[in-house]
Amino acid sequence: MKVNGNVGLQQSMRRMLSGAQKMQAMQIRRIASGYRINSAGDDASGLAIGKRINAQITGLSTASMNAQDAISYIQTAEGAMDQVHSITNRMTELATRASNGLLSSTERNMIQAEYKQLSSEIDRIGQSTDFNGLKPFDGSSQQMQVGATAGEQITVEAGKLSAASLGLDKVDLSSLSGAQSALDRISSATDRVSSQRANLGATENSLASTINALDNTNENLQAGLSRIMDADIAKESTNRSISMALNATSIAMMKNAQQMMAYNAVSMLMR
Repeated sequence: MKVNGNVGLQQSMRRMLSGAQKMQAMQIRRIASGYRINSAGDDASGLAIGKRINAQITGLSTASMNAQDAISYIQTAEGAMDQVHSITNRMTELATRASNGLLSSTERNMIQAEYKQLSSEIDRIGQSTDFNGLKPFDGSSQQMQVGATAGEQITVEAGKLSAASLGLDKVDLSSLSGAQSALDRISSATDRVSSQRANLGATENSLASTINALDNTNENLQAGLSRIMDADIAKESTNRSISMALNATSIAMMKNAQQMMAYNAVSMLMR
């Protein structure tokens, strides 16, 4: 009976040792990886939730990058419009100067020549402005995905930018009457550029708010993911020490059980 009892004790010790070794291996994995969940066996539901949250984080991060790209696109267009504003200001100066009835025809022709150069420069700016191969002023609009789900899009449209689209292509400053009528046309063009810039500025502000919201949501999701997935290193280190002690105790108890079995077997043979 003693032999059978010691065999049962030894089996119990083996189970205890096996459990301690498995626990120790899991704690080593957690400490090494920094994660509480390294496989579905650790926490199947927690792993599934973590994967979903991680997918959300990835989507929101990408949406934030898209919104930042959209701001860069807008800033490129706005920079071009700023140049055009400077040009229309100079055009106003020229038209005002040309409205002086005391100018000679030679002076008016010189003013008209400069005006034509400025008009051509507006066309050049509109045609050459480029963002990653896109032309902001070709009249097209761009769709930007600024959320992690379908439908969360924003449309960016800079409009057209040319002397013709602004009504500045058929201005004649070589005559007094032409110069005076040009003042109204140039003023209207300046207002139109200002309106386009204002619309882009409003869109840029909206995108900046969107980025802040996306980043805040992302930060909260990352904190939640950390609570689910990350290991408590201090706790795991303590548990590992306990497992190591339990492991050593189990080994010692197995050795004692084996010695007891041997002693009992010898004693029974000697009877």
